[in-house]
Amino acid sequence: RPVVLDCPMDVTESPFAHAWHWRKMITFFSRRADVFLTLASRAYLVQKFRLNPKRVLFVENCPDLERIERGLQTQPAFRLPEGTIRICSSGVAPWHAFDRFLPVFKHLRMRIPNIVWLVISDPASEMIQRLHRNAQELHLLDSIHFSPIIKPFERFVATVAQCDLWISHLDDGS
Repeated sequence: RPVVLDCPMDVTESPFAHAWHWRKMITFFSRRADVFLTLASRAYLVQKFRLNPKRVLFVENCPDLERIERGLQTQPAFRLPEGTIRICSSGVAPWHAFDRFLPVFKHLRMRIPNIVWLVISDPASEMIQRLHRNAQELHLLDSIHFSPIIKPFERFVATVAQCDLWISHLDDGS
């Protein structure tokens, strides 16, 4: 049977397995797949795993434009305050490390008092609880809006479309 291995990320880097024997095993199985499917931005995996380039299929990591257009016509989950500079972050993985952005946000707020930060994530996650605690210690809670994950996708799009800037944040090892 043909085997297609869908590998949209580098599974040999943290937080995934990075011990030498796991890297060898991942390389071993990746080379045996009939088709190795990955994002165009992961082209380096061909060399890293010593893959046959003829068996690698690259796809673009891009949104469904029709769904985004529908989202722009949808009612947002809530309205952010008018007259503010609105930034947004969304994610649920611990390595997004939103609390690492807090010192930057504090300095932005000192320069731009009307800035707000929309954080969309699971409120029960340790990352968000830590962010909440640290924001409280820095007296920033009044300018951070916490939202649970917004569904459906179109409503998520409508909500984040209000923002002026998207903050994509990862840990220092990224």
